[in-house]
Order: sequence, then structure tokens, then C-alpha cells
Amino acid sequence: AVAISLQFCPNGRITANQIENAVDLGILFWGDWKHDPLEKVTNLIFTNNYVKNGGGGAIWGMGGKQIVMVGNIIEGADDIGLDLEWCDNSVIVGNTTVDCDNAGIALFAACKNVTIAGNTVVITDPMKKAKTDADASRAARYDGIWLAPPSPRYAFDKGHRLVTITGNSIRAEGDQSRHGIFIGNGSEDIVCHGNVMQNADILDRTGELGPDAADELARTMTVVKLNQRWQFKPDPGDQGVQERWFAPDLDDSDWITVRSDKGTGWEGQAFEGYYVGYGWCRAELPKLPRRSQAFKYLYFGAVDEQAWIYLNGQRIGEHTEKSTGKSLNDLWTEPFCVDVTKHLRTNGPNILAIRVHNSGSMGGIWKPVYLVFSDTAATLSHQQDAIRLSKWDPLSIKSR
Repeated sequence: AVAISLQFCPNGRITANQIENAVDLGILFWGDWKHDPLEKVTNLIFTNNYVKNGGGGAIWGMGGKQIVMVGNIIEGADDIGLDLEWCDNSVIVGNTTVDCDNAGIALFAACKNVTIAGNTVVITDPMKKAKTDADASRAARYDGIWLAPPSPRYAFDKGHRLVTITGNSIRAEGDQSRHGIFIGNGSEDIVCHGNVMQNADILDRTGELGPDAADELARTMTVVKLNQRWQFKPDPGDQGVQERWFAPDLDDSDWITVRSDKGTGWEGQAFEGYYVGYGWCRAELPKLPRRSQAFKYLYFGAVDEQAWIYLNGQRIGEHTEKSTGKSLNDLWTEPFCVDVTKHLRTNGPNILAIRVHNSGSMGGIWKPVYLVFSDTAATLSHQQDAIRLSKWDPLSIKSR
């Protein structure tokens, strides 16, 4: 099933072999059973091998140090062409991979200090293998170079570290662009430079959460999404401040109802065309979580363009040209937050009012608004991570 299998064999040179039609794997090395750093096999060199139709993996191995893959040619694999898993201080240089289903080259399970350079990767059009359109829709990943995200199967897997991806040539066949380089979340200190790609892109998820960060957010932060229904009233004469349209006891029952999760602001809801000028949005905040947390924020996905925020009759913040020093062109798409730690009532309703000014085209609150609670002070970026995680896994962030 495996053409060449190396189990706990250090100091080996595997060179100039020709392997065709392997059932499971072409060449396998294995240096670990317990994920013990001291047990990793060392000093294996794979060079100038030719593997055609290498089963689940052409050259594949786990638990190694100082693994070298140079000058190998891989044609066809049902999974990965060249694969390192839980390997350190290794290089994959000057190889050619063609027609590998999931990736030409891949790293799994917390690899560290790995160089991937000067390789040629051809991503074959999956339609060549598909007999029907349904087969094509179920096709494998077909990436070029893939740094896989952490696996929940392994507690030690926190992502890859110190990986250099440089000088590789990656080409995808067919009409559909592929990920020439896919860097999964959780990886750190990744250098990706000087690669040449045709019909392929780079997907970099290093800014997304790894398992440790996600667990920390789940322990320390709570996200509550507003219901996104607002009572809206235009204010063409800018009289709302003087007439206290922000007052908690104001009767807004005859105002127009709009939503902030439609992506259009008040256009298409309160108006057929554009409305330029001031407008007010009011809503009662949802019930607060039972758990008390030290820091509380209102997070706005976007308001077009300038916004002044009132809570329970007090102006508590603004997102304006004056407060940010930015232009209107920057403000209308920019997320922002307001610290409401000292302003939220624990007993009774919390009434939120937003005064908005729009100078042209679409206007109003046009992306969702959230309450974010945290045990420690949270930056805007931390709040965005918590909101994203609450969408990915409702059990991770206690969203009510």
C-alpha cells in the first residue's frame, strides 16, 4: 500500500526512486507516535524522486527535524503532493508538483522554521477529472501551497511558526482561479514574498483567530446583537437636539421603522430616493446578560456618514470629522465603538438615540450594531474578533 515506508529511521537519504500508482502513499516517513518533541526523527533527505499517482500523498511524513525535500517531481496525488506534519527546521526547495487534489505542497500540525522556496506547482483543472458538473462541485481544494489551520485533534497544534514562502511559481489551469497560497489562521511570523502566480491568488488568514485566542474570547467576552429595528425620523431643519429627540421618554411611536442590517441605511426604507441632511434613529437596547462584566461597548458596523450617540438622554460619543480628523469619505464605511461602561442602566430600559448627518447618496446606520461586554478593556479589533466568533460558533461567545 505504501511504496517506501520509513518508521523512526534517522539519517537517511531517499533519492532517485521512481514510483507509480501507489495505493495509499508513495513515500512515507514517521518519527512520532506520542507527539513528544524528543522523539522526532532527524536528518532525512528526499531528493530527485519521481512519484506518479502517489495515492493519498506522494511524499508524506510526520514528526521530523531537518527534513529536506529537493528536486522531486510529483505527478498526481489524491491528497497532497509534498507534505510535512509537525516538522521543524526543514526545507522544501526546487520541487515540481502537478495535479495534486488538495495541495501541491502542504504543512500540517504546528510546523516550525520551514522554508518553501523555488518550487513549481501546477494546479490542474478539476473538470478534467470530473465526469459531471456534480463531480466538479464536489472537487477537492486544489490549492498550490497550503499552510493548514490548527487541528482540534491535537492539543499541541497552535499553528505554524517561522515559515518562509518565497520564489515559488504557481499556475492554475481552467477558468476558475485557485488559491495559489493559502495561509491558515493561527500561523505567526510567516514571510510570503516574491512568488509568481497565474490564475491564482493568496488567501491569508493569519489575522483570524487561532484556538488559544478563541478560547480566551469565549471566557472573557460576551456579544449581544441588537435587533436592528430603529424608529427613524428625518430632521431637515436640524431641530432634534433643541427639541431633545434623544430624551428617553420621547414618544417615537409615529416615527418610521427602519432596519440597520439591510446594507442601505434609510434609503429604500424611509425614502424612495436619497435623503441628504440630518436624521434620528432610536431603539431600546436588549436585556443585559446576567453576568456582570467590567467593560461595556456599543459597536457600530458603519454609519453613513457622521454620528452622534446618546444613551438615556446623555450624549456619550460621536464619530465625526471633528472627533476623528478623517474625511467623510473615510467615515461612512468605518466601524467604530463607544464605551458605555458608565452609562448603561442595570435596572430599567436603556434608550439609544443616534443623530446622523448624511451629505450625499445613501445615509444612516447601514451595518449591524452590537453590545460587547468584556472582563478586560477591549480594543475595536478585539470586539470585531468577538463578533466574528459569535457568528462562527454561537456556543463560543455567549450571544443573547
